[in-house]
Amino acid sequence: MNNIRQNTTNPTKNPNIMKAQKNDVAQSIGIESAIEKFNEVQSNLRSPEYLDKTHSEVESYLATEGREMLRRMLQEHIVKRGDGWAGEAIEGADRQNRDCKRLGTRHYYSSFGKVYVKRLGYKQAGVTSVFPLDGAMNLPNNCYSHRLQKRAAKALSGNSIRNSSSDIYDETGVNIGNRQLEEIASEASLDFGSFYESRVIDKAIDKKPICVLSFDGKGIVMRKEHLTEQTKKNAESESHKLQKKLSKGEKKNRKRMATVTAIYSIDRNTRTPDEVAKQFQPIHVVKDKKPPKPVNKKVSASIETPMKTVIQKTFDEAIRRDPEQEQELVALVDGDHKQIDYIKKQAATLGISIIIIMDIIHVLEYVWKAARSFFAEDDRESEKWVGQKIEMILKGKTDAVIVDIFNKAVETKISKDKLRPIAKCLKYLSNHVEYLRYEQYLAKGYPIGTGIIEGTCRHLVRDRMELTGARWSVKGAESILKLRALRLNGDLDDYWAFHEKKEYERNHKTHARLKGS
Repeated sequence: MNNIRQNTTNPTKNPNIMKAQKNDVAQSIGIESAIEKFNEVQSNLRSPEYLDKTHSEVESYLATEGREMLRRMLQEHIVKRGDGWAGEAIEGADRQNRDCKRLGTRHYYSSFGKVYVKRLGYKQAGVTSVFPLDGAMNLPNNCYSHRLQKRAAKALSGNSIRNSSSDIYDETGVNIGNRQLEEIASEASLDFGSFYESRVIDKAIDKKPICVLSFDGKGIVMRKEHLTEQTKKNAESESHKLQKKLSKGEKKNRKRMATVTAIYSIDRNTRTPDEVAKQFQPIHVVKDKKPPKPVNKKVSASIETPMKTVIQKTFDEAIRRDPEQEQELVALVDGDHKQIDYIKKQAATLGISIIIIMDIIHVLEYVWKAARSFFAEDDRESEKWVGQKIEMILKGKTDAVIVDIFNKAVETKISKDKLRPIAKCLKYLSNHVEYLRYEQYLAKGYPIGTGIIEGTCRHLVRDRMELTGARWSVKGAESILKLRALRLNGDLDDYWAFHEKKEYERNHKTHARLKGS
């Protein structure tokens, strides 16, 4: 109530308030008390009938009746809060006086079930009504409590909408429809950017010599109307082998690319090419030492924001973390030429020196694609061959690898179809030689491959966005990506406290204020 200009009078003489009190008494009498409900449950549990039930039956009974008891406790608490009387009139943030009062009832769904709120609204023609009790309780604009919305956000970040709805019903007894869950996800992710911008970096644990920016891309299957114009045209012009199912290779014109990013600080990890090459050999080799752990890691993904803007924001975050630029900046990339161009241009614009490194995992994938053209799928020689080529690349002999693969392709009689992955591998290596100087990177202790961004693509994007039959809108995909990033970063609880404060500011704080504020 501190944010409202009050003009107090005796509420007992106000007809609206007297009516509100009468209604509150009637409502209180109409609700069986939580204590009575508790006694009822206790009595049942002691009865011969329930003493013969299984533990599952008893737990199921307690889950349902226990929620009802808690719902009644919450309802009675709301009644005891009154109707939000704030005086004969209040002044809104627009400095307009509101002296017309009307008592009404709204409801919302809590984690325990549906409850009702009788509250006084201060109105005036031509201006927005103000409900002081809504502000005091920080009630949401929709009909779902913030706690219930948080449960929904957690469920949606890891499961389909349909399964999330089912899980929420099982846990709370509240049935939330698919459309309402989509709206909750959209509203729940509103403060993602401002949350991370407001976070203070703990310099005590961030005294690391290297700051790593990692970028990757992952396609998400979209609803047709949410594809980019060019992809939509490609999809409309192509023919399909089957009528009701997309065959291999046909999904590429059903996707829109999400840009996945990670930023973290890390210690140097100096090692030799031979040490790293052992990890790619057929025989598993136990590492002699544990690699350094990243700190202040933040992963995120966006399908709505253009790649160029995502890269700019990631640079902004790096500068915010290290304004004096004491850390060496390293960018791990997947090989997308646009991505690399944007990184170079942004670094030049900011006057920042940055080392661009091709993620060794992507290099490995291309070499394996070539190997599958040369060797049978179950031929163990392919592992040995790939290990040898990666070792040569790690030692700075990429040019020699290109020649070796080309010569093997010439000498080996293979079909045109099998030549395509070989050609792609050769093109990939040739176009990115300047970012494959691993012998130099290893000597300086830079990371050359990251399970962080690969894991992000897998856990943040693929595991959630590629659920069977999923087709996304841009807005829906963006919301889920943000919620999933919060969960993977371990920040969902802190974010939600921040989000609820922002909700108060949006929905209540600006509606009414103290005189002169």
